[in-house]
Amino acid sequence: MSIHDVRLRYRAIPAEVLSRVRSGGLDDAGQLPARLTSDGNSLNWPLRCCLRDADPGTEVLLFGYAPDGTGGPYSELGPVFAHAESCSGPKSTDEYPADWKPLAQMIRGYDERGWMIRAEMHAGRTPEEAIQRVFGDPQVVEVHSRNPLQGCYMFAVERAE
Repeated sequence: MSIHDVRLRYRAIPAEVLSRVRSGGLDDAGQLPARLTSDGNSLNWPLRCCLRDADPGTEVLLFGYAPDGTGGPYSELGPVFAHAESCSGPKSTDEYPADWKPLAQMIRGYDERGWMIRAEMHAGRTPEEAIQRVFGDPQVVEVHSRNPLQGCYMFAVERAE
């Protein structure tokens, strides 16, 4: 099997995290989430619950999230948006999120310790190829996509084998 044959699974923020912050619990930074209404501005309000951009007028939560898969010196915590109320989640977990495909992203590969061991920037044309190249390192067990300007976590990718 070549690296381009690896089946991928795209993961949104876990349901238990979303349930906790939606029910008024504290986020991973120990803060209450902020409730906002998306305004359709240039930030696009990327929703990490369903892996798409928010429509203007959508009620969202902005909260601190520490994604699984990172550890030690590579542990990270940052701001993310999600629907304020429960949603149906991603349309697909086996396709790159359509709203974000044209966007440049930083692809980071992590080993079993959660240490970043490989990274690649893609310009938004063929993100799947960048992900496949990072997974070409057999030590990579999980990949994260991040916005290169704001540095925000977007989603995780795992092998679907």
